[in-house]
Amino acid sequence: MKRLLSIIIATMMLTVTLFGSAIFADGENNSTVVIKDGTNNINVKGYYMTYQYKATKSGKLTMTFSEDPGPITLEDAKGNSISDKIYGTGKGDPRKFVWSVRKGTTYKFYMWYHTDSVRKYTLKLSTKKISDKNIKKKKATKLKLKKEKVGMVANGQKKASWFKIKFKKARKAKFIIKGKDIQGNLEVIFYKGKKKLTTTRINGHSKMKLYSAAFTNSVKNKMKKGTYYIKFVRWTSISGGDFSIKIK
Repeated sequence: MKRLLSIIIATMMLTVTLFGSAIFADGENNSTVVIKDGTNNINVKGYYMTYQYKATKSGKLTMTFSEDPGPITLEDAKGNSISDKIYGTGKGDPRKFVWSVRKGTTYKFYMWYHTDSVRKYTLKLSTKKISDKNIKKKKATKLKLKKEKVGMVANGQKKASWFKIKFKKARKAKFIIKGKDIQGNLEVIFYKGKKKLTTTRINGHSKMKLYSAAFTNSVKNKMKKGTYYIKFVRWTSISGGDFSIKIK
């Protein structure tokens, strides 16, 4: 009985070791550290490191390291890449990384750390909340003239971000769309009711002004009376980010 108990304990210890750290043939170490909102002190050793995080709210997640950690790829819970390998996205600061995340979703941050030494980081997470209730056309966020609204398309998810505006009569209009922290491109599709009017793309450097003439062939270049929808969706599987939209 004692021998059997010893075998069970030894097996459990081996299982914990294997799941906690995977050893590669050339001695590289790939371990996973679970991180939470706030500040985390993390020891890093080896060539690769994975941080796992479950989003507490939907919005723009900013990761700030105490020093430049090198490039990071965002992955889903299964380890599939949902962003490019990036070297920091926070206004040119290599210590800051920004993604759009959805509440309750588990993410992995795969860090390409090229050194054999052991180093200690302080890692801080903060999330600026952005509403994600407008993922369906029937739940589109209502736009008002001259009032700016923000939205996001979460990294790794196919769900769109919908907006709508109703013109009670024909009028000229200008749609101002600004890309913020976007990886890759977002596709922007305009509809009048169910009819698709035009499609364009935005990225993190976009500041786009679309005038009435882009949507109608009328002589007066006015938007016709009716309800117009604007759909934002990721362009590729590694796209995502936030933006703003205003109509004048």
